[in-house]
Amino acid sequence: MSWLNYILNTHKSSEGFWGCNGNDPEIFRHIIEGVYETYEINHILEIGFNIGCSASMWLEWHPQQTVKLTAVDICKHGATLAASETVKERYGDRFNFVASDSKVAKPLLEGIKFDMAFIDGCHGYESVISDTKMAIELGAIVLLYDDWHETDNEHKGSNGVKHATMTLEKEEIIKLEKIYYIEGVPSQVAVFKAL
Repeated sequence: MSWLNYILNTHKSSEGFWGCNGNDPEIFRHIIEGVYETYEINHILEIGFNIGCSASMWLEWHPQQTVKLTAVDICKHGATLAASETVKERYGDRFNFVASDSKVAKPLLEGIKFDMAFIDGCHGYESVISDTKMAIELGAIVLLYDDWHETDNEHKGSNGVKHATMTLEKEEIIKLEKIYYIEGVPSQVAVFKAL
């Protein structure tokens, strides 16, 4: 059994996550490999850990097996803490977990230099704005957004990811670099850079 299948079979979550809904986690590999081929990434800030599928992919598929990842999660799912311990057992000091709402996590992260942030916590407009600004203040230059819906033209419902990135781009805080498409998944992953 692969490591990612072990995570999926060991820890359960009612909320969506990379590798859920019966999708093979391999459908995300081109995103991770593309990011690693394009940017020099040493330390990732992940906002929204859930049960650790995406964190495990970032750690497992790093070409040199040296990238570090610090995950922040509000821990509203029962399996999150246990999953963070499972990932820590696998990756040791390459992985760190911070149990916190991202809105108040900055003091817990200061002193860590991040190259990239994977923003996949609360998808509300204000939360995405807040998470982005915090990530940039902590040094992240490369910013990836999960559940970025290309067809969303305005803030709709609970998914404000695209609208938030459009606002930040208009304010000249970030700039769109690339959109990754995922076979069989209606949303995209958008890569921006801090300006």
